[in-house]
Amino acid sequence: MEQAWLPQPEAELKPAVVRAGWTDRTLLVEAELDDLDAFNPVKAFNEVAYTQGDVFEIFVRPEAQEAYFEIHITPENQVLQLRFANAAAIEKLRDDGLGKDLLAPHKVWQPRIASETRVDVAQAKWVVRAEVPFALVLEKGPMKPGDRWLCSFCRYDYTRGRRSPVLSSTSPHAKCNFHRQQEWRPIMFSGA
Repeated sequence: MEQAWLPQPEAELKPAVVRAGWTDRTLLVEAELDDLDAFNPVKAFNEVAYTQGDVFEIFVRPEAQEAYFEIHITPENQVLQLRFANAAAIEKLRDDGLGKDLLAPHKVWQPRIASETRVDVAQAKWVVRAEVPFALVLEKGPMKPGDRWLCSFCRYDYTRGRRSPVLSSTSPHAKCNFHRQQEWRPIMFSGA
């Protein structure tokens, strides 16, 4: 992960590795995130966690549709599932203030993401494994060989005692805005 929006990465930026693959029904994501202080106090499904502690984020949008999904996973395996109808939806939220209540209409209320996490204190890292079902994301018909999605994997890395998290992304964002889809990376489902 990187901080492309900065001339030099912050000294506190920790390494992370993200891998993606798929089955005939799901996008598979695995991330290993170096972290000396992996934590998030959020304890409920679909609760906003990125303001409280560490979060790994998955952004996905099939190129053939405007709607996209944002999934947050904490070290304690709490999940937040969001669906935005289009890029303008998040801009309206930003204009309105991005409060907890404003996200409610964008939440996917039925748990759909299968995930597991493991915090390894001895190795100073945490690991995320997630399965994003195609049935959740695809709104214009089934997956076909050659279909492309835009994806981005991002991180809020909090450390207790530090005022703000260290943000990073797999996308080369010109501005620190994870919703800038023009910088998300494409993946192609060759044998879907």
